[in-house]
Amino acid sequence: MRYFTFISATALCLLLAAPVRALATEDGWTKVQSKNFLLVGNASEQDIRDVAIRLEQFRAVCRRLLTGNHFDSSTPTIVFVFRDDSAYGPFKPFYQGRPADVAGYFQASPEVDYITLSVDRQNGKSLSSLVFHEYVHLLVKNNFRGAPLWFKEGLAEYYSTSEMLNGNRKIRLGRQLNNRLMALRNRKLMPLATLLEVDYYSAEYHEPDKRSLFYAQSWALVHYLLSNRGGERRPQLSRYLELLAAGTPAKDSFRQAFQTDYVTLENELSEYMRWSSFSGHKTLAAFSLLFQVDVPLELGGSFVT
Repeated sequence: MRYFTFISATALCLLLAAPVRALATEDGWTKVQSKNFLLVGNASEQDIRDVAIRLEQFRAVCRRLLTGNHFDSSTPTIVFVFRDDSAYGPFKPFYQGRPADVAGYFQASPEVDYITLSVDRQNGKSLSSLVFHEYVHLLVKNNFRGAPLWFKEGLAEYYSTSEMLNGNRKIRLGRQLNNRLMALRNRKLMPLATLLEVDYYSAEYHEPDKRSLFYAQSWALVHYLLSNRGGERRPQLSRYLELLAAGTPAKDSFRQAFQTDYVTLENELSEYMRWSSFSGHKTLAAFSLLFQVDVPLELGGSFVT
């Protein structure tokens, strides 16, 4: 998830600026520096290291699978790891004066990119899926200018199911998300024209009941565009994103890229959901036959457990 308020942004800045001694004394804060990420949190040191390892592994896999020219940016990434939802609450984004019901979110800024999450599994998500989801937002930020919200969240959900197999020689993408599939099967889908127009200010993104449908349908649409019939619509999706980045209006971008109308693609998506098992597919990684990720971790700074 990616949405933010001035309140939580200020809270994170104050947290970084707070004296090390105060943080360590009051709440057992720990800092871990991996090769590519600075992680700070009041979760256990082991939990923070687990997040670091998952981030480094997933980053290494994505770097070999994806071909973006802007994989990394000059902006540093800081990852805040909270031990539970209670500790996370004051730093969550706010909606209508209340902390949002999120387990993690990504926020970009000119000087630093933030990933924040809670390792508390009461939210129902595995740690890996949560880490992968939020990291994909960083990838989208670095590679796609003006990407629509449905694509950002749908792609993050699609990659959140990533699973490395056979000594990391293969990666399984697009596995079924049971909670998303259930939301789709038990609800009437929103019109595609509505889905494609949802932004950070839309009720579909903030209100819990509507948000669950938005996430599920965004995931299904990305799954369809990337996976159906060998990915025949992938080039069209790429063209659509290029047109949006160039400033072409959304409706014109859709028509030019997909060569169809909203209703036709909406019907195709409905048919895909009806017959597809969303069982995923295996993609041979285009790198060394035996891919191993060695993540050197060093406990940095003066933070203590």
